[in-house]
Amino acid sequence: MEIILLKKCKQGNIGDIINVKGGFARNKLIPCGEAQRATKENKKEFERIRSELEAANQELLQAAEAIKSKLIDASISLTREASRDMKLYGAISAQDIAEALNAKYGVNIDPKSVQIKSRIKEVGVYNDIHVKLHHDVIVAVELSIVAQESK
Repeated sequence: MEIILLKKCKQGNIGDIINVKGGFARNKLIPCGEAQRATKENKKEFERIRSELEAANQELLQAAEAIKSKLIDASISLTREASRDMKLYGAISAQDIAEALNAKYGVNIDPKSVQIKSRIKEVGVYNDIHVKLHHDVIVAVELSIVAQESK
């Protein structure tokens, strides 16, 4: 299926006309507002609003850069209950990380933008956590998990 990209994404830049599988376009790109079908009418409409889309993307990029400047060398620490062999009783989620970043740095991070490489189920330090603020702006975060002291 031929589509026009309305946002910068992994598949290309704003305005690129690309071919993707129909299901991917119908189920992901079009409903999320990242693309539209590349019909004659849609191509004309896109050219009419191209500058608005590019300006909106530039604003999002600037906002992401501002948040990135607050999160440079970001590190957070979470205290959780753990067994004697330092295994956590529950895994750490993207929601937990986003809430900790929001509380510590005063930013508004969506949990969907937190990228965790592998499940976090043990006490320790994790450096493989990234926050994708924009397609071009990704910030690394250091996470320390500390065992909660028993009472």
